[in-house]
This record gives sequence, C-alpha cells and structure tokens, in this order.
Amino acid sequence: MVENGLSDEAVAGRVLDGDKEAYGYFVDKYSDHVFNIAFRYIRDRGEALEVSQDVFVKAYKSLGEVKDYSLMERWLARIAVNTALNRLRGKKRTPSVSDKIAEYTEGKSAGDSGLRDFNESDRDAVWKAISQLPENLRIVVIMKYMDGFSYVEIAKRLNISKATVRTRLARAKRMMKSALVPDSSAASAQQIA
Repeated sequence: MVENGLSDEAVAGRVLDGDKEAYGYFVDKYSDHVFNIAFRYIRDRGEALEVSQDVFVKAYKSLGEVKDYSLMERWLARIAVNTALNRLRGKKRTPSVSDKIAEYTEGKSAGDSGLRDFNESDRDAVWKAISQLPENLRIVVIMKYMDGFSYVEIAKRLNISKATVRTRLARAKRMMKSALVPDSSAASAQQIA
C-alpha cells in the first residue's frame, strides 16, 4: 500500500521499480490536473480522457528522466499541453452545437485557474466568451492566461512567431471584450483589457 505522505520522488522510485500500486497512486494524484488541462484544449470529455491516458503512458515511459521531482505537476502539465495540441493538430473537426453547449457547461469547472479573481457570473461570462473564440485564438488565450506560458513558449509550442502570438491575443481580447460588454459584464471586459 502507498502512503499518502510519500514524496513524488519516492513514489516515482517505486513506480520505476515496478510497483503497480505506486503507479495507481501517481495517476490518482494527478489525474484531475491532467484532465482539466486536456479538457481546456480539446473541449470534449471523451477525447480529454484519452489524452489524459496518453499523458500518463508518456509520463511512465519518461519518469526516469525527471531531474527535479518537486516539479512533477508542472512536468505533467507540459506533457498534457503538448499531447492535447498534437491531438488538435491531427484532428481538425468542426464543433457541433451540442459540443459548444457541453464545452460551456463542463469547461467552467474544468480548470478555471486563470479566472479566480472573477465573481461567478463574470467567470461564466468570460468562459462563454473564451468558448466562442476561433480555435487558434482560444488556444493562445488558454496557454497564456490559464496555463501561464510566456509568449516565447506559446510561439515554440504552436510553431508560430512571437508577433503572431501577440496578434492573436490582441484579436482574442477584442473579440472577448465585444462579447462581454453587451452582456452587461463591463467589469469583466475591463479586467481582460
């Protein structure tokens, strides 16, 4: 049995030694975090679960290469973002109306870490505005404001220039502002600008 107080380094060591319970503990500990990241990008619950599974398979294969186990959560987040982006690149689909509804209702709770400063109604309005952005703008907004990537990191991961990242963020902000102001969420629009 794996004790809850074990460090990530100790758990990783046990996983590398073939301890299946330790691997289960590792997956349980980080599964919500990984799923929330995947869902922010994929916007489909089933596919986000598949991405999450892929992330843990990749993590298992690379666990021995981790240099600083205190950064485990961040390491997994990077794998999750890259895996989700690869999934999006490989599959360009047009979301249906039901996808958009599911994305709005499920997405609100799936990792709104960048929206902690908003009250609930403003947070809902911001999520709705984010969900209505075109995919190329939405991904940049999520990477910058939810996942905390720098312009350079976003540019590298999306294989675009830093100027394009800035342009997409500016365009997304304008679109979100125009979507938020008519909804009487002027406070939300001002916080975004």
